Amino acid sequence: MGRIRIRLENIKEGMILATDVYNASDQMIFPRKTVLTDKHIEKLALYHISAVTVVKEEEETDRKAEQTIEKEQKKELEKEPIKQMLDQTAEQVQYALDNFIKDLNNREALETMVQSVNSLLKQMQSAGDLFDLLVQVQGDSDLIYQHSLNVALVSVMLGRWLRFSKEDLEVLLVAGLLHDIGKLLIPKNILLKPYKLDDKEYHIIKSHTVRGYHLIKNMDLDERVKLTVLMHHERCDGSGYPMGAGQEKIASFAKVVAIADVYDAMTSNRSYRDSICPFDVIAQFEAEGLHLFEIEYIMTFLRNIAALYIHNKVKLSDGREGEIIMIHPNHISRPLVQIEDTYVDLSKESNIKIVKMMTAE
Repeated sequence: MGRIRIRLENIKEGMILATDVYNASDQMIFPRKTVLTDKHIEKLALYHISAVTVVKEEEETDRKAEQTIEKEQKKELEKEPIKQMLDQTAEQVQYALDNFIKDLNNREALETMVQSVNSLLKQMQSAGDLFDLLVQVQGDSDLIYQHSLNVALVSVMLGRWLRFSKEDLEVLLVAGLLHDIGKLLIPKNILLKPYKLDDKEYHIIKSHTVRGYHLIKNMDLDERVKLTVLMHHERCDGSGYPMGAGQEKIASFAKVVAIADVYDAMTSNRSYRDSICPFDVIAQFEAEGLHLFEIEYIMTFLRNIAALYIHNKVKLSDGREGEIIMIHPNHISRPLVQIEDTYVDLSKESNIKIVKMMTAE
């Protein structure tokens, strides 16, 4: 006899639970060895349980595993055209931003850039597709252009989770694309310096918000775009720059882009450090960021981001590899991980953490 993880839509009457089943509040719904009936399956759906582990014959388990591998391989092949489109869109963003800097009246460059990003978004079937791709292009995100594209995409996704209108999402997309435009006015020897900046250089880097704002302030752009360029480094506790504005004075779109900006910066490779695991980023947000960002925005972001990684293969700090099967609502960065027939609850195992998201080669 063996075990297999099976999604809700594939559960059949008569299957036997191989493990206890808990809801999002860590309350047990059914104990292991429960023989599932239609009523059990309905209750699983009611509690939004997406998958359970059931007892299966070894032969059928092996067959199912082979089917799962084939399905994952097919899924990766289907993503390849979107990845190529992401690379092409990053090139278009670079071309458009460079031309936009040279000629601020070049509305065609801005409109073409927005259209290409919208086309990319339409090709992605889910938020999971987007974040999977961003993990794969981490090494390129040190560039302003790739970073601007990433931030725009993440900002729109967060805007969707916050139920922004279609019109607001269009403006938010432009705000994300242009948020760092002031960095194109910073000397490259400072911008691309491969080691720590001195105080003078850091001050120059920080000036990109004001430089960008003055560059576009007289343009025919939505005021929220201009304020995002100026305020995306402001923080709700007043510790940000350039003005040290508090929560009430920071533009709402700047609050959204600020979260996307920090997320992409931390999950991307940099010349001075490697990328940070998404769950380390979530942990940092939980530990240090809840007072820095709009609480509704950051909690919506963290819950949705973590949920995307359910069923993702991960590597733990002790070297073991497993699958995330549940996110704790009060410990978002410390999920439950299944390793073959055992379970590691990271919310209770403080000495173990996720160190790597395992992506297909």
